[in-house]
Amino acid sequence: MDLKLSPRSKPLVKDTRRPSPQEIMERAIEGQLGLLADPKFTVKKYRYVDDYDREGNKTKVKRMTSGKPRSWWWREGDVYHLELRYGSYVLELEDGMSSVVCGPTKEDIANVLRHIRDDLLLTGKLDARLEAMKERARWKTP
Repeated sequence: MDLKLSPRSKPLVKDTRRPSPQEIMERAIEGQLGLLADPKFTVKKYRYVDDYDREGNKTKVKRMTSGKPRSWWWREGDVYHLELRYGSYVLELEDGMSSVVCGPTKEDIANVLRHIRDDLLLTGKLDARLEAMKERARWKTP
């Protein structure tokens, strides 16, 4: 019997649980679409908060919270503009172009978001830019 060898090793659990930049961006776009449809829309996320025990010792505890996402759009004159964000960083679709002109209604914003999700994100046209944003947003340890 001939063995078929491979240089691959089993992936670590921390790597398989971590969402890809594309999944993060898709979730963020879904959140923006939800916010457009319902102004009271909230997303659930984990936050580390301070907790004190009976002796007064402070520890960090992971808690589920919900909050309203920040909108990526704003109105300038009679037209809405949209700025894509990866965390706190602005994602430019082209170099030097940080926003997209959407149109006069919020439905135009939703159409632009759906186009970005379906035609750019899911087809892989934003992969290189998202990987660069991931590296930029990554925590740097000394």
